[in-house]
Amino acid sequence: QWEPSKQGYESMFATNNLAHFLVSELLLPKIEETAKTATEARIVILSSAACTMCTSIDLSMCPVPKEEYHELGTYAVTKAIDAFHARYLQEKYRGANIYACAVHPGVIETGLLAKNEGMGTLFYKSLSFAPFRKSIPQGAATTMFCTVSPDVPKHAGDGYFFYFNRGPQRVLGVAAPGWADHLVHACEERQLELVKPYM
Repeated sequence: QWEPSKQGYESMFATNNLAHFLVSELLLPKIEETAKTATEARIVILSSAACTMCTSIDLSMCPVPKEEYHELGTYAVTKAIDAFHARYLQEKYRGANIYACAVHPGVIETGLLAKNEGMGTLFYKSLSFAPFRKSIPQGAATTMFCTVSPDVPKHAGDGYFFYFNRGPQRVLGVAAPGWADHLVHACEERQLELVKPYM
């Protein structure tokens, strides 16, 4: 169900997008400094393969109003925006030894769908999703890969930004390069507008 964050934004958008975006923005000066004095710096963003279910984003509906809320649809949009954030950072820091990765950890029972018994059963208990379920350590493996693998800079040079199963993947849906490239900068501007009071 739609719930407001402490700041009054829809809570899934506030958690999945604005919180990550704000932390990244606040850390960017340190990340830039690190990239100049160390070999490189990396930013790993938690996205999801659910972003592939998103075929368009209306940023005037971000954060989604209560009357337009749909749990799975809103989740897919937030995860696509995370993928766009990684794309934006890859573009911004190309050649600066800063690499951004969007990660799909797998289907992990985290309590995310605790209030939606039907969806929770589908994702966490059904045979349909059994091949995609992972333990927390298995889910963390791709994040760790993006953090420490020496291959990530080469992947970035080859145009990869999305990772799953400890390797780069071509993303589908609205976040795929060539589909809605205008959203790379538009998502960045919208999030910046929303977090500016907290910077």
